[in-house]
Amino acid sequence: MTMEEVLEQVKFHAELRGHSHHTIAEYCTKASQFQKHYGKPATDLGIEDIQNYLYTEKHLSTGTINTCNSGLRFLYNVVLERPLNLFQIPCHRKQRSFPDILTKDEVKLLLDACDNLKQRLKFFYDLLTNNSCPVIM
Repeated sequence: MTMEEVLEQVKFHAELRGHSHHTIAEYCTKASQFQKHYGKPATDLGIEDIQNYLYTEKHLSTGTINTCNSGLRFLYNVVLERPLNLFQIPCHRKQRSFPDILTKDEVKLLLDACDNLKQRLKFFYDLLTNNSCPVIM
């Protein structure tokens, strides 16, 4: 199969399964980029090539890499009927960041640092209006 025939088959099988137009376009784009990266049709490439390709794309966002991953899994599992070991091509985990939250003791320390009622009121006003520092009560 040539590179163009592979892309036609990706589109055919994705439409056959009722994927959205956006998903079909993404799968075709990712399959095309993968083949162009190596200059060969996907039929001539294997799991090591997929792993190396995904590794070279590691600078991209987690969502982009996972879309690429899904497109290549679809290409190999469905179109080429070459099942992949999913443990060898894992999805990226999204890094989560936790908000800075003040505990009751930390709030008490901040309030105790205020010299007078006016400063305490200003502190609460800024806290409630700016929403810049969540507090656990």
